[in-house]
Parts: sequence; C-alpha cells; structure tokens
Amino acid sequence: MAYAQKESYMKLLIEKAEEAFRTTGGNPCVGAMLVHDDSILSIGIHEKYGDHHAEVNCINNVPKDKKHLIKESTLYVTLEPCCIHSKTPPCTSKILEHQIEHVIIATLDINPEVRQNGVAILQKAGVKVEVGLCEKEAQFLLRKFKVNHLEKRPFIAIKTAVSADGYAGKKDAPVWITNESSRIQAHKLRGTFDGIVVGYNTVNLDNPKLTNRLYFLPPYHNHHPIKILIDKDDKLKKDRSIFQEGKNIILTSTPLYKNPNPLTTEIVHIPAETWNWKNLFQVLWEKNFYSLLIEGGPRLQKSIVKEALWDEGHILSSNSLLGEGLRGPTLVGEEVYSLSLGDNTYRHVVPYK
Repeated sequence: MAYAQKESYMKLLIEKAEEAFRTTGGNPCVGAMLVHDDSILSIGIHEKYGDHHAEVNCINNVPKDKKHLIKESTLYVTLEPCCIHSKTPPCTSKILEHQIEHVIIATLDINPEVRQNGVAILQKAGVKVEVGLCEKEAQFLLRKFKVNHLEKRPFIAIKTAVSADGYAGKKDAPVWITNESSRIQAHKLRGTFDGIVVGYNTVNLDNPKLTNRLYFLPPYHNHHPIKILIDKDDKLKKDRSIFQEGKNIILTSTPLYKNPNPLTTEIVHIPAETWNWKNLFQVLWEKNFYSLLIEGGPRLQKSIVKEALWDEGHILSSNSLLGEGLRGPTLVGEEVYSLSLGDNTYRHVVPYK
C-alpha cells in the first residue's frame, strides 16, 4: 500500500480518537482501525475511562459476517498496544488471539512498563510491526494524557476572544466581540473540557451561564462543564444566574463564605498563604478534573500565562474595533490549525517547548 494511503488512514483515526478527549479522563485518547484490501473494516476508540481499549472495540465492532477477515487485515493503532494487566487485559493478547499479522503504530507508549515491550511481544510472535506513521500528530493526541500522567495536574487550555485592535473586553461593562459562528465554536470547546474557570469579575459583569447551549453535534453536545469560580476575597455577586443550574465550585480564601445556592454550589476554602495557581490547580486535580478551560477574564488568564501554566490556547479573533479596554493574554506558540468563521478567525496554538 502507498505511504500516502497509510497516512490518510492514520490521520483519520487520530481525528476520530480526539473525540474522546474529555471522556477518557486520565487515560490516553487512542484509536484503532482494521483495514482489509484497502477498505476500512472497522474503527474503534477508547471511549471512556475504565472501558475497553481501542483495539478491543475495533475488533468487537467488526460485523459478524466479516469476522473471518480480521486475521487478513492490517491493524492501525495510534498508540503502542498495551502489554500489561490493569483494568483490562493486555491488547497484545487480543491482537495475537485474532492472528493479526500486520500492525502499524503511530507512536510508542510513554509508560516505561509498556514502551517498546508491546512492540517486542508482537514481533516475537511473528507479527510485522511498523512504528512512527504520523508520530507528531499522535503525540499531539496524547497532550492531555502526558500532562496528567507526568505532571499530575489538570490540562490547562485558555480560550480568549480579541478584537482587531487587540482588546479582550471593557473594564467595567460587558461587550460582544465575536460573531455567532465564533460563539458556537466556543460552546464546542466547553463541551470538550471537564471544568470551565472564570474570575468573579467576569461573572459580576457578564452574568454568564457558561453552559454548552449552541453546539448540537455529537460527541460534544450533551456535556456542560462544571463551573469553577475564582473568588479569593468574596467579591462575587451572589444573585448571578450561574447559580441557578448546573454544578459550581467556588474557590475562596474567605472564612465563613456564604454559599449562594447549596443545591448547585460547593465552596472550597484555600488558605490565603497558599493561594497560587499551582495550588489551586492541585486542589482541582484532587477532585478529578483532568482538563480545564480558562475562559475569563483577561487579567486572570494573563496571570496563568505569566506562570507558564497553560498547555494550549484557543483564540477567536474578530474584525471589530473596541478602541480601548483590557488587553487579552499573549498566547505565543505553534499554530496547530486555524479556521475561518465568517469575518472571524479561530486559531488553536500550543506553547513553544
């Protein structure tokens, strides 16, 4: 098979595996595909933390009348098949059980118990193994997992909307910067993360709902992130609509903080002497937040950028002019991709390493 065709299969698989960015929790996003005679026989992804791995789902998804084709197929997988017993049996055993003779792997596992060992087990059994197809893209697919696994903290993404003259908002008044298409893209992002973080001033000025109301396509349409409100010194207005639905967590260092709605809101006290972003994120990590979207406001976002704690940026740029206001965070990095949204532009960037 031509290299370009192999590459197209792997890129399609990586794109499919990305759909489980949130639901895999602390596990990696992984996809597997069986190809028989230049035709896709089956695709499977690791869909949810604790559930079957991608290779198992892929094999299980093969139609009953085509099961006999499995051993004649090539298995594409975005990550080296696991070879250890954990919550599920090793995928190398599943591959050998179905007598698959050719496996193409995008990238090796970062877990030292698995790295190169999965490949070695397959090769020792006579399986032809190729490694490195679309490796850069596959490594990007692992970005959340690597932060979770290696740094033991949530994956941090910053979403900002900026005007053509570089402003992200007004100091004392709410303002719309982007168009409807950009707002739909922003809601899709909300459907991708465990939690959404904003400061008290954003809530006071904008009175936002911070829900995913505008994006209707699966798999992101039914998820509303938990809202995390930063209110160190009890300046948050307690009559905001954010407290009427969904789940909220308020981080504060104020003693005897009054809960605006105990049915929807949890208060988490953090001592003033330990109040910094690393500690705040550690508290949220211990509450099983694997990914966070930092949505506002600009000063809060810039404080995170200053501490170099962001892992990716989502920039919505408008052609409108504000003339004055608050400058947005400077998210300098490599552009992953961009998208035209009418007279707006969406850019996905990652910081230079």
